[in-house]
Amino acid sequence: MKNLTLAERENFFRFLNDAQSVESEDQFDFFCAVSLRLIIPFGMMICANGQLIGKKITIGRIRSLGYPKEFIDVIEKSVDLENRKVVQEWLLNRTPQVVTRKSFCEKLSSLEQHEFLALNMENLAAYGVIDPFTKRASYFSFSKVECELDEKFILKLKMVIPYLHTIRCALELNEEDRLIKRNREILSPKELRVLYWIAQGMSNEKIAGIVNRSVPTIKNQVQSILIKLNVKNRTLAVRRALDLGLLDSIEESP
Repeated sequence: MKNLTLAERENFFRFLNDAQSVESEDQFDFFCAVSLRLIIPFGMMICANGQLIGKKITIGRIRSLGYPKEFIDVIEKSVDLENRKVVQEWLLNRTPQVVTRKSFCEKLSSLEQHEFLALNMENLAAYGVIDPFTKRASYFSFSKVECELDEKFILKLKMVIPYLHTIRCALELNEEDRLIKRNREILSPKELRVLYWIAQGMSNEKIAGIVNRSVPTIKNQVQSILIKLNVKNRTLAVRRALDLGLLDSIEESP
């Protein structure tokens, strides 16, 4: 912080303050377009969420600002990290990567060089964070950066990226929570209760005794569960329920 001017510090504190209000993807876009741009004056930005598996990152969601839609669509369909030299270099060294018009031939793959020229990227900077415990990863790439990619810029990049990573992870977890809630609505509360006891290995007769219902009623509910989850048997129903988070936080009491 001591290397920053007063105005740069004020921009950073505004960035921190605004970051606390980001609760949706649209708010994230606005936050980046306004607060982040005060620190990293980018023309285009891509951020990708993923998971570190071994020495490679499995890419999940991609968010972008300023890039042509057709370019993003191609990336979302196929992300081959072998052709992403900048990403590979970041994964290897975990340091910010900077590329300029003078250095792009040396630092970029042939595919990236083509994109660099086609999109007139000029200055490009990339950095990310990988959580050592959860292995969740966030990767951020900024192009058409309207400042020198010097030591002060790299310092700013190192300052903001951990906060951006935290926001992306929070948004991802919020989305997972919404999906779990939506999935739980697939089944009725009574069906969820029956499904819970199925997961405990209980037979229809035992479930009927626990929930105080007749065996035919339980059989009908089991059949309904199988149909709604689009599975053929009880074992597959439990597996599907676990994948969807349907059994999370269900109490044991009938």
